[in-house]
Amino acid sequence: HWVAASRLAFAYRSSALKRRKALVLRARFHTPCAPAAELLADYDRLLALRRSKHPDWRREPCAGSVFRNPTPGAPGQPSAGWYLEQVGAPAWQVGGAGIFARHANIIVKADPACRAAHVLELMTRMRQAVAERFGLLLEPEILCVGRFPNRPRWAQGPDAPLALEAPAE
Repeated sequence: HWVAASRLAFAYRSSALKRRKALVLRARFHTPCAPAAELLADYDRLLALRRSKHPDWRREPCAGSVFRNPTPGAPGQPSAGWYLEQVGAPAWQVGGAGIFARHANIIVKADPACRAAHVLELMTRMRQAVAERFGLLLEPEILCVGRFPNRPRWAQGPDAPLALEAPAE
């Protein structure tokens, strides 16, 4: 079944697919036409920017950006990473989970003994420190999948599967 993008509720780092843990098996995209050299230049620029801020997952596995920015796209609004830097998070480690040296909002596998429970415990510490200092509750961007004893309510994630029907033909 094909589903139009308009039905997937795309938003800042979110969609109906993510909220409902849906799986996309096939997709069709419509992209604007542009000269190949222009597209490659954009690709190279964006890839260089990403490499300057994010770990190479092949050498340093990571959980990605852990928390959403509080006000996405708002001029002058600090990012989640800024708040985490202010509370000293870059120096923290829980078990095998640590903070990426170049981005305070990214948790990396700092030790081979790293477990998902370490990541969740580090996230909890990060979120609590920002809340205590700034009165701001950071919202998780990643989904915590699996069984965690005493999982905090904020880390629950969606449970219902997404049931989208193809439009009538």
